[in-house]
Amino acid sequence: MNIEKLFWTILKQKRNVSLLPGAILQMWGGAQIYQALVNSFLLIATAYNTTLREALHAYVPWLNFWMFFCILIFGNFTMMVIHFKFIQPSIQGFNATQGFKLINPSVDVLKKILERVEKIEKKLDGNANEEKLDEK
Repeated sequence: MNIEKLFWTILKQKRNVSLLPGAILQMWGGAQIYQALVNSFLLIATAYNTTLREALHAYVPWLNFWMFFCILIFGNFTMMVIHFKFIQPSIQGFNATQGFKLINPSVDVLKKILERVEKIEKKLDGNANEEKLDEK
């Protein structure tokens, strides 16, 4: 068995795992958004005041801190639009695929519902066939 096939075989195996690690990572990641905002503002101010001011003023002497800050914010919003239009749909598709394949109580309920619908359809088909025979 080659390495790639072994890798995908192991990766596709369904595991029943605790939801705690996922919950912790989800909450931690949600909190990091706010920390990252503060950190970004501090990083922008520090970078501008320590190294970028002299380098930028050599080429664009009219560029002050607030203009620099607005340019970076505009760049960030541009990246958000690109992320929303192109990256997020890919992430959502991947998450939906993973959620359907792995631990998902909704999928289990859906499978039970489909089984019941198939049983009902079989009964209805049987009744419809009996009615056709009675008509002849």
